[in-house]
Amino acid sequence: MQWTFTGEVERFDGPGGWYHVDVPDGISDEFEHDGFIPIVAEVGVSRWETSVMPKGDGTRFVAIKAAVRKANDVDEGDPVTVTIRRR
Repeated sequence: MQWTFTGEVERFDGPGGWYHVDVPDGISDEFEHDGFIPIVAEVGVSRWETSVMPKGDGTRFVAIKAAVRKANDVDEGDPVTVTIRRR
């Protein structure tokens, strides 16, 4: 199964300052457990293996690594369309 959604690139506070996009509730509900869910993600011209990860408050996110942000010219606050599918 594959899901596509659009979200705003956000940055976590604290060490590392990861950039991420939140996974909408309707899609998050599709995942049966709270752990890391291995996926293939696509944003623009980029495709990479990663995981859907829990935030700890019941929501989930996909990290958007620097190479993906650079290749697609996206930064904090920009909207991006993300496609994910389980590995």
